Amino acid sequence: MGPRPADSPVAFATTVLANLSPLAGVWFLGWDTNQLAFVYTVEVLFAVLFAGVKALFATQPPNYDEIESDEQVLDDTGQKRPTGPSDLERKRGSVRVVEWLPPVYPRNVPFAVTWIEAALLFAALFPGFLARVVDPLGEIAGAATVSCAVSLVVSHVVATRQQYFGRRQYETVSPRGVATVPMQEAGVVFAVVAIAGVELNATGFLVVSVAVKTLVDCGQYREGGLSGWFTTPSADRSLRTVAVPDAPPTDAVRTDWRAVAVGGVFRGAERALGFAPLYLFVWIGILILSDGGPVYLGGVTLFAFVIAPLTVATLRAAEYTLNHGWLSYQRRDGTLVAYDELTDTPQWTAPVGEFRRAELSDDRLADRLFDSQSLTVTPTGVGGESGADDATDGELCLAHLRSADRAVSLFELPLATTAVEPFRSRYAAVVVALTVATVAVEVAFVFAPIGEERQLTAALLLPFVVPMTVFGFQRLWARAY
Repeated sequence: MGPRPADSPVAFATTVLANLSPLAGVWFLGWDTNQLAFVYTVEVLFAVLFAGVKALFATQPPNYDEIESDEQVLDDTGQKRPTGPSDLERKRGSVRVVEWLPPVYPRNVPFAVTWIEAALLFAALFPGFLARVVDPLGEIAGAATVSCAVSLVVSHVVATRQQYFGRRQYETVSPRGVATVPMQEAGVVFAVVAIAGVELNATGFLVVSVAVKTLVDCGQYREGGLSGWFTTPSADRSLRTVAVPDAPPTDAVRTDWRAVAVGGVFRGAERALGFAPLYLFVWIGILILSDGGPVYLGGVTLFAFVIAPLTVATLRAAEYTLNHGWLSYQRRDGTLVAYDELTDTPQWTAPVGEFRRAELSDDRLADRLFDSQSLTVTPTGVGGESGADDATDGELCLAHLRSADRAVSLFELPLATTAVEPFRSRYAAVVVALTVATVAVEVAFVFAPIGEERQLTAALLLPFVVPMTVFGFQRLWARAY
């Protein structure tokens, strides 16, 4: 990890005493245990959420040998597809949003999204367990509780400014490394709470939270031992510079922004639908573990089926847009240069005319809507042939091109035609009709006079029916292309 705040015994002892002070306050000064338990919940959740924000600034690239595609795309062998040069995780360059902050690295966005999604999950589960001994709605309405929670959040911000930015720790960590300690802290607290179950009271939860937080903070001072497990791992990696000809671009093919934006919306919606069963399990688990009234039930339902899906969809749409929105494919002398205009950085290069395969991806609805096209090309040397450049180690995606014909001609791609089959609207209409009918029947069961028990069963099945119906008709939908 980066430089430690102070290695003196006094600083270490001060940190330990500061963390243990809430327990002394409860046992000797009569502090409100419920209030403190709620405040520590807020802190654990905020630490995970804030890790996503901090990950954006991590200078060290991730360990690509450990990365698998977040999208779970399967290749012909049924395995996850490793990330390649066209994936956002390998995006080169950075963007300085404001002058007083370090630059943001787009390649870190997928990791930030993962931590934010994890924070959403913890935000749903933690209060559910805590609601057995603490009234979350009652505590959050208290001025003292809000004040304590705000002070903890502010302390995180101040510590980040002093340590992460002030001591330039962001220069020594990777996006995964930033979230290591917050995820470990949340995971340990949640595991203890889950194992203890309903037997754990507010005091027990507070003791667990304080103990874990003390170990986490001690990790700043101790490399080894149990507290050393809560140490942000440092990294020392670098990305190979992409060699680009000195000649200026003679021509370029750009992406269609409309297709990118709509494609991002579709990707976000698909991701949100895929999470629907998880939202249901979270919703059921919270209701079982808590004794909340109608207001609490309404808040949990709103969070599980509105706020969380919309957040996931928005984050994934933004991720997709960052990956494809600012790319232009330039020809410089005899080289194809994929250039990102947002980061002002070349992403990868390949010799013009030296492609052994080029395929038209004609199954993207966004391309059909805006008359754009997407290509997948494989440079000579990839897949066992010699002469491959590290920058083009894998298939390359040229997504949502304004003119695939120009790209084929400009970069001498081995593709006979860019013509696509007309969109078969009758298949799409059948899929839409079947989806609407299936969901309508399920909704009708929820409100039909068939008894409360059967209505409840239908309501619980509804979050499964929608995504399963959509994904179940994918093969039929594919016949429309």
